[in-house]
Amino acid sequence: MSTNTQQKKVALLTLALDFGGSATKIVYATSLDQKARLLCMEPEVAVLGRESILEYEGGKLGSSDPENVAWVAVGEQYRAVGYLAQSRFYANAGLSELKYERAIYKTLAAIWVIKEKLQLGSRLGVAIAVLLPPGEYEDRERFEKMLRSSLAEYQTPTGRMSVSLKAFNCKPEGGGIYLVHRRKVGEVLKTRVCAIAMIGYRNASVLVSQRGVIGVRNCKQERFKPQTSQN
Repeated sequence: MSTNTQQKKVALLTLALDFGGSATKIVYATSLDQKARLLCMEPEVAVLGRESILEYEGGKLGSSDPENVAWVAVGEQYRAVGYLAQSRFYANAGLSELKYERAIYKTLAAIWVIKEKLQLGSRLGVAIAVLLPPGEYEDRERFEKMLRSSLAEYQTPTGRMSVSLKAFNCKPEGGGIYLVHRRKVGEVLKTRVCAIAMIGYRNASVLVSQRGVIGVRNCKQERFKPQTSQN
């Protein structure tokens, strides 16, 4: 079977993403070999004009891994993502912004990087699982809608991509640990109060299960405030 035929038979790319303030962590696999792989990218995202991208591409010398040169454009909205945003455009990690707002572009860039690494086609089906802070969990449907629309057609360093979102699963941070704990203790969790504290780079949150039920009101989040030095 030729390589081109194999690429056409790649029906699904599965990703799990953690949009951390210190790094974007992605575990991914394809239906071609079902081998789990890890990708890490810097957390920065830079807002750019089309001219800035054209200037960068026109003056680029040498070659690098795709995760170091990633940018995406949805319509006229251009974003450099990861190392390129950090090193070339001096972007920040956006710790004071809502995580899901930048997560759209991080997801688009990650899919392009994986496509380049695995030499896949520009038309893909994807199944995506993501984590959001408890304070943003209510925005999961809006995030999914925005992501689905953006994936349908976007520009990358190697051309346009058209990605179909086949499945989407969003959990609050700490939700995975809770599910593992529930599997271990079983039905007894329905008679208890269980709290899971998550302390990350940009925020801390507490996920509370009361008699087996996690509600939005039981999700508490505290964002760390950047400290400034005093002279």
